[in-house]
Amino acid sequence: MNGRTDSKSPPKDLMEQWDKSLKDAENRAEFHGDKLLADRQVKLTGIWHDLWKVLHPRNVPEITRIAIELLLGQGLDVTSAAEVVASFPNDSKARSQIIQAQVQSRYDKMLHPPLTYLGDAFQYRAPDGKFNSVLHPHLGQAGAPYAKTVPSKAHPLGALPDPGDLFDRLMAREDVPGKRGRQSPSGLSSMLIYHATIIIHDIFRTNDSDKNISDSSSYLDLSPLYGYTMEMQRKIRDDKFKLGLLKPDTFAEDRLLRQPPGVCIMLAMYNRYHNYAATQLKRINENGKFSIPAKFQKPVLLAIADSSDCIPADRRDDQFLQALEQYEAAWNKWCKQGRKQIDEDDDDYENAENTMEGVLTLRGKADKMRDFRVAHEAAWNKLDDDLFNTARL
Repeated sequence: MNGRTDSKSPPKDLMEQWDKSLKDAENRAEFHGDKLLADRQVKLTGIWHDLWKVLHPRNVPEITRIAIELLLGQGLDVTSAAEVVASFPNDSKARSQIIQAQVQSRYDKMLHPPLTYLGDAFQYRAPDGKFNSVLHPHLGQAGAPYAKTVPSKAHPLGALPDPGDLFDRLMAREDVPGKRGRQSPSGLSSMLIYHATIIIHDIFRTNDSDKNISDSSSYLDLSPLYGYTMEMQRKIRDDKFKLGLLKPDTFAEDRLLRQPPGVCIMLAMYNRYHNYAATQLKRINENGKFSIPAKFQKPVLLAIADSSDCIPADRRDDQFLQALEQYEAAWNKWCKQGRKQIDEDDDDYENAENTMEGVLTLRGKADKMRDFRVAHEAAWNKLDDDLFNTARL
């Protein structure tokens, strides 16, 4: 059908010919894969073959000069040594090692720009593309003018053709009775068109008031999924669990709603893969990078209740312990429900939360609890940002 490739296999005789060509290859280990790919891996020569090439009459003056200067303690004659090394075969292992060592030595002596700078701004790339480059943090960011790299060879027309007429002439097709479509003459899958649509909307988003300005960055950073401003990004990010997730099956670019459904499906798949990546990062937690301090790991009300700085021991009476037990049970039930109400009458968690808030207000130290809430939220926001931006990479 249209947009789908024909899944015919190669002819049997052609497959047998390919198999025979592989079996007849003299050195199959010299290739990455098939000999038909011509991706030949040349075997490097050893020291004896190198000496055979070096000990040539034309190299006698250079070898003699090197030996004399070494005997006189004048060091190695670099020019003569370079002439000798140049006489090594092109596929010489020793020649490759010597050249690599010289290049690495000169590279290490050069001044290099820093890999990164300190500060939160340089930790991750911003939604609008800033700080993708440490040396040029504003290069390619959203809101910059389009760049022109080639001269114009044609003058623009005075009047543009009607878009509807172009669509009807180039893209519309006649429906054939009894058939749902036609096979693509080029053999291309519609999946390619879906990806191309995402790429086009990723790179090009011309400003409505100034046609010279691009509202999206110049990077292929999946801005149709993540957005190109912090405001757009916040709308699709999950703010409930603080685990670097996106809201299920959402994306930022509303222009794609007018495209074929397959484009939106591809973005929904990218959304799900992002959430999978963020979940795996948290589960693996390599070197403890995605960790919360122990005192902030529980929900904020339970964490405050556990803090002796917020709730002194002499204020933990039976009423406090009863409210704490009820709230903890309601919280566990709330989490099993996905932190949402089952029906309109499901207010157990809300009641337990209000009761716990009142108990903490009466027995806790107001200034300590306020500072604890700020620190608790900051710790979870940092975890959320770290997981989100790492999964976005």
